[in-house]
Amino acid sequence: MKVLMPQIQATLNNIASLFGLVPNRVPGSTTVPGEFICQLAARHHGLPNGEFLFRPGKCLKLSKAKNKYPPLVVYEETRDGNLNDIWLGHLRFTGYFSITASTKHLLNTQFSEQLASSESTEREGVDDAHTLFLFPYERKDGEAISNLLIAKGNFLTSLDIQSISFCAASTGSSRLLHALSEVVKHSISHNKNLSALLMLDILNCSSVVRYKIDCEKDIFEQISNSINKKCDDEKPTANCYWDARVLDKIATLFSLRRSYNEVTSGLVKTFSDFVCDRLECLSPKLVTNIVSAVGNSKCLDEFWMFMMAKRIQDTAQCYEPEDLATIIDTYATASLEDTGFYESVCENVKEKLDQFTPHQLAIVLSALARVRIRDLDLVQGALEIIKHYLLQEYHSEIFTQSSKTLHKRDLSQDILVIAYTLVAASELDYRDDTLDLLWRILALRLKDTVFDISVSTWLPFAVAAYPSPTSLRTFLPVWTNHVNTITRRIKSKTFARTVQRRHALLLQCFKTGIIPEEFVMPSELDTLNDICKYSHFGGLRQEECGSTFTPESSTFHLEVSACLRGLQVQHQRELQSIPFVLDIVIQQQTTTRHEPLNTRQQTKGWGGYNLHHDRYSPNHRKHKRETYIYKPTQ
Repeated sequence: MKVLMPQIQATLNNIASLFGLVPNRVPGSTTVPGEFICQLAARHHGLPNGEFLFRPGKCLKLSKAKNKYPPLVVYEETRDGNLNDIWLGHLRFTGYFSITASTKHLLNTQFSEQLASSESTEREGVDDAHTLFLFPYERKDGEAISNLLIAKGNFLTSLDIQSISFCAASTGSSRLLHALSEVVKHSISHNKNLSALLMLDILNCSSVVRYKIDCEKDIFEQISNSINKKCDDEKPTANCYWDARVLDKIATLFSLRRSYNEVTSGLVKTFSDFVCDRLECLSPKLVTNIVSAVGNSKCLDEFWMFMMAKRIQDTAQCYEPEDLATIIDTYATASLEDTGFYESVCENVKEKLDQFTPHQLAIVLSALARVRIRDLDLVQGALEIIKHYLLQEYHSEIFTQSSKTLHKRDLSQDILVIAYTLVAASELDYRDDTLDLLWRILALRLKDTVFDISVSTWLPFAVAAYPSPTSLRTFLPVWTNHVNTITRRIKSKTFARTVQRRHALLLQCFKTGIIPEEFVMPSELDTLNDICKYSHFGGLRQEECGSTFTPESSTFHLEVSACLRGLQVQHQRELQSIPFVLDIVIQQQTTTRHEPLNTRQQTKGWGGYNLHHDRYSPNHRKHKRETYIYKPTQ
């Protein structure tokens, strides 16, 4: 086995360059040049090149770029019911393991596609060469390969492990991935020195095919120890090249984990200090990807986000519009309320306002509304661009009868842009004639295309905050008719009740007179009643739902109630108005006579209760240090 290991290693290094043997080669990434894993991930994700991995997820969904390659599926059990090993690859490729006593058949002149063809049914070659395909036709062959690697793991060098990790990511073979996990676990348990770069390659390869290595916690610890030892032993100037390589691999790892929302606490804790000390070495695109990965994960590191925010604040002019939109949205989602940060970013957004797409501007306005940053110049400029875009699209050829089907996707994106903009404008308390135009265009779009109400369920709040004649008479009839039909088909119990609660608030505005009922037709109020009362689960009415709609009671209003009682103000507490609970209700016609301060201090105590003090009262204010025996008055 020791004699054959160098030859196996050479073969592994050859087949690791997978895309040299496969047609339709996928280009790499310019953000992280030279990273082979980016090509693998792009092919498995169905992306045209590796650069798409570093594009922000939310903006990527709203972009008009179309993928050339369809995404692939990981089969966890078997494929088509056969006994094949699990395989994930865009095309069958010609890589293989070759265990032989000589290397003459590996010469370029004798390298044959037929030798390693995946279409063949029998092993071909001379007697002294045995080919083990990376895509075994039977499960027992894949099991033999994995068992061999696990049993002889102590003979494998770091370069062997790296080659196996690339092969595992290329094929997606579950058995090969399991063998890799066992080899790494064995190396760590025997204190084998594995470099941080190798460990990062293993994590990247497993992230491509969404395979979690069993010893991931030990890998993070190994990487942390390797990084600390490297930084302590060498001078900072000697680590520049090594730091750059590690940072590129860390950024690639976060980008891959962000795609599947698998950023764990171990991943964040391991690289927090290392990345924060070297933020100036990261390009704006990599900073954006790390911000998006950390900010949208459940393992939020506030210190890391704060350090990156200060770095972005100082170099905001270097970021592209797509990056700025992602950064603002991520920090708003993470509820970071740093006024200086948002002011700096908003100034750069206003300078590059013409470079932003309407979709990106809608994301920016929605994010600023969540953190209550009201920049009127930015809002006004963004609304002008969105209005110009919608009018241009409305008067163009795509709204002709012959091309409606062709551009249905663009129409649904326009609905999303208008919905985000209107909700953001209402939360920022912005009033302008442009909003009436947006309401009118939105009503026309809703009639022309099918849309998902899950992305725009906040529109009833926008109508209640901005009750213009256009929103009430033009938009609301179209919206309520569509929602009334959709609520009867919603299968999610939580989402159905969310839709009902938000429309119940709009209905309460009409019933309490906040919005005059004469602005809407009686039929629209009946439709709102149907939305709020209908229950898809069992056909129950709103009154029969009982406590399912009742939220948890707060405690802050109890202190307010005590103060009102002390002021002799008549009020009601915790009054249920399904689907809400009103903490305190004060009638409009309630009047209270306030007595002079001296009278209240002499005859009444806190809460409005009469307290009679005499010389027999315990702890009398004039004799606090004396002891009295309480004698009730006869």
